[in-house]
Amino acid sequence: MRPLRMLPIACLLTLLSACDESARPPASTPLPDIPADIRTCFVGVVEIPKGPLTVGDVEQLWKNDRLRAVVMRRCGSRLIAFYDQLRRDWR
Repeated sequence: MRPLRMLPIACLLTLLSACDESARPPASTPLPDIPADIRTCFVGVVEIPKGPLTVGDVEQLWKNDRLRAVVMRRCGSRLIAFYDQLRRDWR
């Protein structure tokens, strides 16, 4: 009786072995590199110097921080667009 139970499993495995795998991307396809301008544009926050700061120093540091925030936001948007394009074209 046991061989009769194995027959449906063997048939199923035989059918599944004939499935077309050409629709799958090869596992070794490398991802493209992140563009250099995007890789280097995430610069982080403004370094605060040690010691007492004047009102002018604080104002300039704040302006620099806001400028970097805008640059990083735009850079992040470009990174997201790069990734979205990569996902559309990926095989």
